[in-house]
Amino acid sequence: MKKQNTTNLKTKSYIIIFFWLTIVGAAFGKNYSNETRAHNDLAFQTARAFFNQIILSRAWNAAHGGVYVLITENTQPNPYLVDPLRDLETMEGVKLTQINPAFMTRQIAEIASQEHGDHLHITSLKPILPGNQPSDWEKVWLESFEKSPEERGGFIQDG
Repeated sequence: MKKQNTTNLKTKSYIIIFFWLTIVGAAFGKNYSNETRAHNDLAFQTARAFFNQIILSRAWNAAHGGVYVLITENTQPNPYLVDPLRDLETMEGVKLTQINPAFMTRQIAEIASQEHGDHLHITSLKPILPGNQPSDWEKVWLESFEKSPEERGGFIQDG
């Protein structure tokens, strides 16, 4: 009788432990799922805010017909900008070049990459610059966007 009680007690203990582990595992799974969803939502909100800031900056630049900046080692005249007033020189001899929205966006992308490790670039299915060719996964998204311009996004692992 004692052996049967011991066996019943062990069985009940195992059932209670299994039940408890199941509850703890389910709670962990739910919390992990919620945290992953919150992390992904925050990543999308951040990307959306950054994208909107780029759009606003480009609109501001375009509304002013481009902006003029000093010609420096890092800012050379844009060979793809065909405008007779692309380059100017002030009466004091200061050389300026016009920055259009696309060139400005490329410079912003360089700064974002250097300072924060954020990678963005201008791309298109019909890019003007050879360096703006879409990657394979960008091409899929761009083709999808042409069919339906709804916002979409995803996460990739690229190292």
